[in-house]
Amino acid sequence: MKHRTPEEIRNRMNRLSEALFGAPDEIGEEEAEQLLSEAGFNTEELNDRIYKRLYAEAQQYWNAKKDLPPLLKKALDDLRPLSSPPRNEAELARQAKAGVERIVEKAKLLASALVPDVLLTFAEAYRNKKGLSDTDRKSLNTVQERLKRKIEHLKGKDDKSR
Repeated sequence: MKHRTPEEIRNRMNRLSEALFGAPDEIGEEEAEQLLSEAGFNTEELNDRIYKRLYAEAQQYWNAKKDLPPLLKKALDDLRPLSSPPRNEAELARQAKAGVERIVEKAKLLASALVPDVLLTFAEAYRNKKGLSDTDRKSLNTVQERLKRKIEHLKGKDDKSR
């Protein structure tokens, strides 16, 4: 294996990336996030790690009292952590959207945990119980049917959201 310079390695990675995913302007932010999450990457954690590295690079410019290169400045703005206080309306909207998305994901996880995918069977031991009036038996059957319908309704909503 021949020894390559960092620039040669970066150029090769860029060519391979473009061959796999297309040019950067051909892929949207949402699609990139989806691909990364499907590959098992936590996009927020990845953004935070990249931001910290870029911030450290930017500090060298600030310490030397030099202007940041435009691409570094844009990258820092784009990757600014959601935990940072918003500087403008766009950042506030981005933070709000991310917060709502996290809440929706947690709600979906909770709903899927509460509504099992397996067919539910209800204990019907009460039917054999002595001393149970017909009215009580009908009430219990009604409750059982309502629960079944409610669960099927919830399953239907959950399936549509997937």
